[in-house]
Amino acid sequence: MQLVFNLLLFVTFTFGGLSTFANDHGGHISMDKVEKTETKRHKLESNSEKTLISILKIDEALHESFFKYDAALVEKHAKALATRVDSVKDKKIKKLFKRTSKQLLKIKASGEKDKNYHLYGLVNKTLVEILKKYDLGSDYNIYYCPMLKKSWVQNSKKKNKVHNPYAGDYMPHCGMKTTNF
Repeated sequence: MQLVFNLLLFVTFTFGGLSTFANDHGGHISMDKVEKTETKRHKLESNSEKTLISILKIDEALHESFFKYDAALVEKHAKALATRVDSVKDKKIKKLFKRTSKQLLKIKASGEKDKNYHLYGLVNKTLVEILKKYDLGSDYNIYYCPMLKKSWVQNSKKKNKVHNPYAGDYMPHCGMKTTNF
């Protein structure tokens, strides 16, 4: 018992406190440790900013369909996101989305769940890169699951609690918010 207590003290002081030992984490510890963003994000012209925010809004629906894993909605929202990504006009931003549309169109309701998760992970790498690079306000932040070593973008104004789109039913809230824009 003393060993457990000492371990808890060590973890608490080392990581700045634990937010929860929640059962819905499947026994995993969730830490509310947010990294400070070192690089300054670039401002975009109004049209480009609106375009990226509209992409993130569509991704919210895709994220939710992965979180609950509704295969039909996963495919539907992936197609909608691919269509929106294809409509990007800004050449610099379009270049960042070079492979994204193809990845999204490979996500199928009839496809293997693991393959769909993998493709969504690739899409999220691009979205994370964009969110780190461009100032799109404070609604969207980057989250990370250390167990699965995957990141995603989540609207923290709507859902500040971790909603891990990769974890399935066994640890849906495992992970942490890594930015605070």
